[in-house]
Order: sequence, then C-alpha cells, then structure tokens
Amino acid sequence: MKGYGALAFAIGLACAGIGPARAWADNAPATSTTSTTSTTSNNTGGDADMRSRFFRQRLASAHAMAREENYRNADQAFAEVFADPMFALLSDSEQRTALSTAGWMAVKLDKTERARDLYRLATSYADSDPDDWYRLSYLEYDLDRVEEAATAFTEVIERWPQLLPNVDESHIHRLRNSLDFDSPVRLKLLQALFDANWKTTGGGDSAAWYSLAVARAERGDMDGVRAAVRRIDDPLDLVRLRSDMRFDAAIDADASAFDPLLAAQRRVEELHQQTGLQPDNLELRMQLTYALLTVGMHEEAVALADRSLAAVAEAPVDAPAFKDIEEQVWVMNNRAMALRRLGRDDEALAEMVRASQLTEDGGVNVSQALNLGTLYCSLDRPVDALQAIDKAGDAISGFGRMVENNVRLCAARQSGRTRDARRALAYLRDHRDDGQAVYLEALLRAGELDEAAGQVMRQLASPEDRGGMLEWLQGYLLPEPLPGDVDARAAREALLARKDVQAAVAKVGRIGRYAIYGDNTSF
Repeated sequence: MKGYGALAFAIGLACAGIGPARAWADNAPATSTTSTTSTTSNNTGGDADMRSRFFRQRLASAHAMAREENYRNADQAFAEVFADPMFALLSDSEQRTALSTAGWMAVKLDKTERARDLYRLATSYADSDPDDWYRLSYLEYDLDRVEEAATAFTEVIERWPQLLPNVDESHIHRLRNSLDFDSPVRLKLLQALFDANWKTTGGGDSAAWYSLAVARAERGDMDGVRAAVRRIDDPLDLVRLRSDMRFDAAIDADASAFDPLLAAQRRVEELHQQTGLQPDNLELRMQLTYALLTVGMHEEAVALADRSLAAVAEAPVDAPAFKDIEEQVWVMNNRAMALRRLGRDDEALAEMVRASQLTEDGGVNVSQALNLGTLYCSLDRPVDALQAIDKAGDAISGFGRMVENNVRLCAARQSGRTRDARRALAYLRDHRDDGQAVYLEALLRAGELDEAAGQVMRQLASPEDRGGMLEWLQGYLLPEPLPGDVDARAAREALLARKDVQAAVAKVGRIGRYAIYGDNTSF
C-alpha cells in the first residue's frame, strides 16, 4: 500500500538520525515560487490553499473515524495522509498526534509491527507523550525486542516519574526478568526506578531493589549496594541478603530492618491499613492473605477470604463490592492454602476445585487448574491430578509448562508408569531455565539426588541464580507433608545433608532457619 511505503521511508530516515519532519519535508512542495504574471501567482496560491484545505479535511476525517472506533478505515485514511507531502507542513504537535492516533488504530487491528513503527516516530518529537512511550514499550516487548522495550520504558520513568503509580507493575517485572542479567539496559532501568523512588502497594518494588543490589555487587559498587538494600523489605528478599556473602558488608543481620519475621509482620500491618483506605480493592486483600500466610496467621487468612468472597457474592450486580473482582480466584487459592495448613484438607480441596471453575482474567483458568493438579498430586490422587491439569488448555507460559510436567511426573510415578515419568522429567530437564525451582523439586520427587546436587551447585556458582538457590535452601516453617509429598520431603533433607552441597554453600553463603513460611505457591 502506498501509505505504508511512504511511512517506511520516513522510518528509515528517522532511524538514521533525521527526524520525521525532515523526512517528509524533503518531499514537500516548495513554499514559494517565482511567477512571471500576477495571474499565474494568484492561481498557484489559490490551488495551494485548496490543496492545503483538502488535506486538512482528510486529516480531520481520519481523526473522526478514529474517535468513532472505525479502526480499519481510519488506519487507511492515516496511511494516505502520511503519504501526502503536505504532512510535513503540519506542526510537530499535529504530526505527533496523528502518528500516535494511527499507532493506536494499528494496535486495535493487531498490526503490531506497524503500530511499533508509528509509535517510534511519534516518540521522536520533542513534545513526545508518555503514553506513546509506554505503548511503544509494550509493542517492542511483544515483538521480542526486550532491550528496546526497556529503553522506551526507562524514558517514561526518567521524564515522567510522577506517572509511575499508574503503570502496570507486571510489565516492570517482566522487563527486569527478561533482560540479560548483566545488561547495561537492565541496570539503567533498575536505577531509573530507584531514582524515581518507585513504590508499589503490593510490595513488588522490593524485588527490583534486590536485583539492583545484585547488579551493583557484581560491579563492585558497595555504596550502590548499601543504598539499594536499605529499600528491601520483602521477607524472602531479606532472606536472600542474609544468606549471601556478597551482602555481608552491606547489611547488619542483627538490625530489625533486616529481620525477615519482623518485615513480614510489618507487611501485615501495612496491608491492613491499605485495605481500610481502599475497601473496593480486592488485590490488596489478596496481597494481605499472602502476608498472613507468610507469618502463619492461617485462621485470619481464612476469615479475611470469607469476608471478601461473601462481599463479592452478596453485592448487587450493578454495584460490585470490588473494582477488580477477577482477583477472587487468588483469594480462593490462598484460602485453600490456609485451610491445608490448618489440616482441613477436604475443605482446601473443595475450595481449589471451585476456584479452578472460575475464569482467570476472562479466559481459561490456567493457574488454578495447575494448582489443583499439584494439590491432587500431594494427596496421592494421580488420576484426578491429570484430569485437573488437562483443563488448563494450551495457552500456558513456560513456567506453567514446568508445573504441568512436574504434575505429570508425580502422577506417573504414583501410577507406576515409568515411561511417562521419564518423558515428563526429560521435558523438565530440557526446559529447566523456565523454572529452576520446579526442576529441582522434580528431581527430588524422582529420587535423582546426584543430579539435584549438581543443579544446586550450578546455581550457587551463578551470580544470577545464586540468590534464588540460597533462598530455596533455607529452613522455614512447614506443615506436615501430605501423603504424596513424604518421599520428596525426605529427599530434600538428604540433599541438604550431602557434603558436596554443604561445601558449595559454604563458598558463597550460609543456611539458616526462619520463623516464616517460605513458600506460598505450593501445598
């Protein structure tokens, strides 16, 4: 199409350092001419005025179609506008607005690359808009250009830090986790978040500060490490700090600020206050159930979940109790977790069954289907476990596939199906980077202690993976194992007792015991 060709030409110039106005101006008609007669001059002027007016009519029409959500026709109309040399005569603000609006039309039409190209152009103007940079970041990510996505998002942080409370926190974490561990772009993103004093209601900023502390430690910047660790307040992030020799010079293990139990208790108090201030926010209540699980306040977690779910059920359909009702599946998930730890296994199972029957973000409930399968595995009910995970569908993340195959491994071993067990373990081994803790737990379930020890030592030797492995190795509060987990629990104890594992730990850190529940993701 003609419009796309002209746009591609402009993009090429923009990427070479020439702004879009220059790109289109090179093709623009001359703004003045020398005429031999007044009649010719007047006619030329009149023609130019008519062309300009008609061009602006077409531009107005494109914007009108966009406002009416006539995406396809608006997309075509904007393409034709961009192909017209007169586009270069518009003000920078008008050009940027048109490019931005056209980009949104392309998004709505699932033309991801075209949308990305349009937003790249829109963000090249001096008066670029934060929404354009934000959308560009998402589009770059969807096109597997993670560094470009992080660069665009960093622009938002550095130029408009006051907007950080409005961004989707999950996008920050997926950028942080997708970028290469030693990438300068990753460090710049983390530092920009730090300089902007990013703070989340759910406590997710602590993970970013831990990542920043590790990055600074690997670069030998102890002043930077000390600054980062002062903001870390998640209990398990603090466990990582305390167990890792890299941070010995940066923390005081005896200080209350670095005590995981005190941090967990502070988190409960903070979330109690926040839920009172935002009574229609179900996500905060869900986060509070997690915090209560961490400190072992299981009765309180069940009571909070009951109140929240009753409010969902009893509210009028035109006046819902919460603005984010989709979080109810996770409230139910955590209610089941608390019931399990209270020894009320039948009630826990019934709640997980109910949770798995609800949708997740409007689609198939992958998470609760997999969690239900995990619970059935722990209960030594392999047939039910397989039936549960079969309802997860095909739209499963890499980590979800790891959980799925761990359940398949468990069910196969419980059923005596050796070939199926080998197949599941082979998948887990080949995709271990998608979920290293899941892989390690699968090795314990399969009784592969030598391989498990090798996995532990590899992760401890890796600057990137060390913190996660040290966290996994620590001692936490645990409920009595369910029948299907007894052997795996014993295998873990045998792994920790191995001299080669203990020697590997001693080189980089230490193993301690903490009066908190360390794993709120499994039963």
